[in-house]
Amino acid sequence: MKFQLLIVISIFFFNSCSNESKKENIGSIVQNVETHNSHLQWLQYAFSDEIQALYDSTGDKEIVSYLYSNIGQYFKALEFYEKNNNKSAVNPPNIDTSNLILIPALDYITKEAENRQVIIINEAHHVSYHRFFTMLLIEKLYKIGFNYFGAETLTLADSNINSRGYPLINSGYYSVEPQYSNMIRQALSNGYKVFPYEPNIVANDAQREVDQANNIAKILKENPKARIVIHCGYSHILEGENIGTWGKAMAGRLKEITGIDPLTVNQVSLTETFYHKNENPLFKAIKANKSMVVKPKLASSSIMIDKQLADVYVFHPRTSLKYGRPEWLFTKYKSEFINNKIEISYPVIAKAFLLEENVEITTPIDVIEIKSTNDSIALALIPKKNYKILIQNKQGLQQTLTIAK
Repeated sequence: MKFQLLIVISIFFFNSCSNESKKENIGSIVQNVETHNSHLQWLQYAFSDEIQALYDSTGDKEIVSYLYSNIGQYFKALEFYEKNNNKSAVNPPNIDTSNLILIPALDYITKEAENRQVIIINEAHHVSYHRFFTMLLIEKLYKIGFNYFGAETLTLADSNINSRGYPLINSGYYSVEPQYSNMIRQALSNGYKVFPYEPNIVANDAQREVDQANNIAKILKENPKARIVIHCGYSHILEGENIGTWGKAMAGRLKEITGIDPLTVNQVSLTETFYHKNENPLFKAIKANKSMVVKPKLASSSIMIDKQLADVYVFHPRTSLKYGRPEWLFTKYKSEFINNKIEISYPVIAKAFLLEENVEITTPIDVIEIKSTNDSIALALIPKKNYKILIQNKQGLQQTLTIAK
């Protein structure tokens, strides 16, 4: 049983961000599509048919999945990330889940973190729920003393993010996606000191892992009592040896440099996919309707805890829709329908900004595409805030709405 489940986790653990270099070319790639405006704000939030055209012309499923995620199309992001990877149906291994226990994830991780100095949690870059979950987690971790938050996407160029209190459109690559941006906003609002840890120049993949770890270690050297949460992509959480061409991943390098054993949290392996045939068999076997940590019943067993992989595995349940959006959004945000207030021709992109922020340079709280007056899709807004809703159609016509708290 132990061997079987370890194999399940290992086989279905996503590869690291092997194609992350593509992100540097996002502007030039998107400009090849006939977009409605050349401004950076609008390039990041394209219409769905333009995103489809980009895929048809380039076949770049990763960037296309990110662009769908940027406009709140959760299932489209999952679908396109898995393009050309729709596996043939196979019989999954017989997994006896009676040997496992499920524990509410937020409570378990917070408890495990009480005596830790560093927590590293991963994400799949096209799955916005991973950012939403980390946002919920860092609220709890701040209450037990964690005070630094490092995000893979942030650039050294944005040196004023802590004094300003929110990210800008050029603060990072992934942070243009609203849930990533809101995760950073939450950290800043809680009182974390937010910091980048990516190197300015990447010599090669292996050196990138070393440089990331050194940048995090620098925080610990300057602030020996700092307690750090790191939100990273995919395999950077791995602590073991012989991680592909890296040798060691960032988490392993950090442990090597500082002597600190980080609590590593994998929320990628046990997450839904668009094509269910691609899912981890263990994910399919678990029956739960909330995010749970999966552990063996026997404390002496290491069924799920393989230090080569991660300390903690989080299962996330399937997503259902509410108001045309993932239902989990509305466990924290309020819904706002604006389709009956739109006066310009459809389709439109609607972006919600806090009223006091500069819409030209700030990341939006939410973004949706509304295709017709009958499209009953809701914005997901932070409660008790005032908003400016900037609406634009393909012809470049704009409309502005104000929503009071």
